[in-house]
Amino acid sequence: MKSLALFLLLFIPSLVSFGQTPIYFHINSHNEEGSPDPNYSDSATYMIYREFARIIGDTIAANGGKWNFQTDWRFVAGALKYDHGTPSTQSQNLLKWLYENRGVEIDAHHHTGSGISPYNYADVAHLIDSLGVPSSKNVGGFEWQDTTWHVYERGLRGSVFLSYRWFPNVIWGGGTPNHVNDLNTYGAWKPKSSVSVTQFYTNDTTKRVTLIGNGCSNLIADTTNLTTVYNSISNAITYAQSHPGKFYSGNLMFNIRDLNSTLISKIGQIIRMLKPFFDSGKLVWKTLTEKYNTYNLLYRNSQNTTLCADIPTSVYQNGAEIPSEIKLYQNYPNPFNPNTKINYELRVTNYVKIKVYDILGNEVASLVNETQSAGSHSVEFNTSKYNLSSGTYYYALEAGDYKEVKKMVLVK
Repeated sequence: MKSLALFLLLFIPSLVSFGQTPIYFHINSHNEEGSPDPNYSDSATYMIYREFARIIGDTIAANGGKWNFQTDWRFVAGALKYDHGTPSTQSQNLLKWLYENRGVEIDAHHHTGSGISPYNYADVAHLIDSLGVPSSKNVGGFEWQDTTWHVYERGLRGSVFLSYRWFPNVIWGGGTPNHVNDLNTYGAWKPKSSVSVTQFYTNDTTKRVTLIGNGCSNLIADTTNLTTVYNSISNAITYAQSHPGKFYSGNLMFNIRDLNSTLISKIGQIIRMLKPFFDSGKLVWKTLTEKYNTYNLLYRNSQNTTLCADIPTSVYQNGAEIPSEIKLYQNYPNPFNPNTKINYELRVTNYVKIKVYDILGNEVASLVNETQSAGSHSVEFNTSKYNLSSGTYYYALEAGDYKEVKKMVLVK
């Protein structure tokens, strides 16, 4: 057991984060209100999507995630008409059940000028309140007009509920490929025009309403390549760790209208793939309101305007560039069976060892044992060669005096 204690003393500290700069992370769903989206206030269509939303609420909560549910007036109308007495949500309407039992934050969403409904954001917030759910102070989605910030700054009065005035704290956007003109980073407003995405309105810290975006936002659909999503977030983490002291915000996004069993499975899978980042503190789950509170408390004078596409080269983007430090990345996939890949970077030419250990500290495999040049490298671990059982294993990188270890899980 002494050898195990020494092994843990040498390597396990690399699994613990001290003073690092995290990316505050959440999941949000987008709920449109017009064609080609389903009419969510229709019983048949609504009940299908409410059940999908209930299942995804269970999936996100079971993995420790935080979900912001953007809802338009039609989904609220469906909840008002058809949700009462549903056994699966303990006789509560869906949005109230998600809020009270799964910690979901409910955001008002509306398309101004769409001609679809007479309701504006304030009206939708009031409808959410009528369900027994406190509407958040977040403007779900994003409006293009430059004047909207100032409208929300002084509070928005309802178009239908004229006596109701709503005072949101946050205007935010997703920055996904389908929302290229949304806010892209925390503290940076949308581009100044639909043509140029290089010039941004900046957040005015003297204003009551804060402008939020997400520097690393990924839209998840049932055709999404999860490896691409994982790499995008990994790149953002690498950037945040090398540029400390800033506020970084990221998210996963999906459309309610796209929910099906395949998409639900993918959302659960990508959350589990990212779990090592959360375990190490490099990603931290927070709802939008929690992000806003954290920003106000710790980062009020810290602005970040980095897009995912601007993140410097890492092992996943361009193996030819010489890294600035030695880096061992989390294996992918993880959990795995029977193969997994380990990526790492070397700052200078060095003699490299990569070995795999079981939970008792016994060496079970030697993957690399040679001199390697500076740059990005990868090695595959095929467990079928070693007759290993399911369980937790550690892989350790040694390069000169540098030592780092990470945990991986084999599931057969």
